Parts: sequence; C-alpha cells; structure tokens
Amino acid sequence: DMRKRWEIIDANTKSEEEDLPQGNTGRSQDPTRFVDKMLSNYNNVGFIHLLFPNALILHVAREPMDSIFSAFKHDFPPGGFDYTSDFSSLACLYHNYRDVMEHWDRVLPGRVTHV
Repeated sequence: DMRKRWEIIDANTKSEEEDLPQGNTGRSQDPTRFVDKMLSNYNNVGFIHLLFPNALILHVAREPMDSIFSAFKHDFPPGGFDYTSDFSSLACLYHNYRDVMEHWDRVLPGRVTHV
C-alpha cells in the first residue's frame, strides 16, 4: 500500500514541462497541484477528504521543537495567531494537533500519507 502511495506522489511531481507536448514550453493556466501550509489545516482533513476524494493528503511531520520554534519566531499579524507568541500555548496546540492527526488515522485509515 505504501508503494502505491509513493507511486502516486512520484507521478504527481513531474515538472510542468514534462507534461507538455514536445517543443511546447507554455505554462498551463490550470494548476496541477495545490499546496496549502496553513497552521490549522490538520483540522480540515475530513473536509478535504469529502471535497477531493482522490486527492493525496500529505502530512509532513517535523520535530516538535522545530515546529513550535518556527511558529514562535514568525511575526504573524495581530489577531489570528496571538497564541504563537507564548511557548506554553504552542506546546498545548502541538499536543492537540497530534491528537487530531491520530483521530484522522483512526477514522480515515490510510487516507493521510505521513512523511
């Protein structure tokens, strides 16, 4: 099953030029991939699964302190991500994030590819 997932990833990582007919170097107007790195996307796995049942949902996990420090040092505008200026809030958020990802693995087994 994991081999199949990697084949899907490999098939979807060709450059746009490789997908074009010989001699054509123009850019397609329609994107072939979409990447969204928003901090709270882990909450939307179920929604993404319903909207895009054939989409590859890739979860790129980092070392906890790398993730926490990256959010802490980023200067987000006031309002939406105020919790990123407090390490204890970030640690709590990180634990909740891991719990939610474990939930998705239980209710949608094999749907999320973890790397």
